[in-house]
Amino acid sequence: MVRRRRKWRKLFACGHRGFGRYCHRCDAFSTGKRDRTTEIQPVVVDVRRVKKPKRDHSWYQRFDRDPIELRHLPKSIVIKTRRILDLLDLGVAPGELKGRRFNFDRTLLRIPVSYRYRLLCRWQADRIVPLPVLSHEAYNAISHNRKQAKKR
Repeated sequence: MVRRRRKWRKLFACGHRGFGRYCHRCDAFSTGKRDRTTEIQPVVVDVRRVKKPKRDHSWYQRFDRDPIELRHLPKSIVIKTRRILDLLDLGVAPGELKGRRFNFDRTLLRIPVSYRYRLLCRWQADRIVPLPVLSHEAYNAISHNRKQAKKR
């Protein structure tokens, strides 16, 4: 087995140690990259006097217009689900959204929202009706046909 050479740190004239040809710390100060006299001092603000912005109620009002209940979901999942629902309303095929039918009920669709959440839909003659968004635990119970999916 070949032995590796041990690389020794050099002691520079300034007193710092390193592997390079020159001291990078002292070089940074000499070239002005880190000049402490020109650094911006932080502004101290009294937190008690700063007014809090008013709460944006448009996020909460949008839940009333959603076709299914989304309040119990995390924000990122709500945004993705709304995007999928908008695309379904525009007439995008479920296959383009990676939606698939169940084997035991061909009118029931599953569309992945994320790794942990699935959107269930019912395929009717003229449109696709969204059913609730399920976590992977609840989805597994339906996918193995242990629980009956809600019929509308």
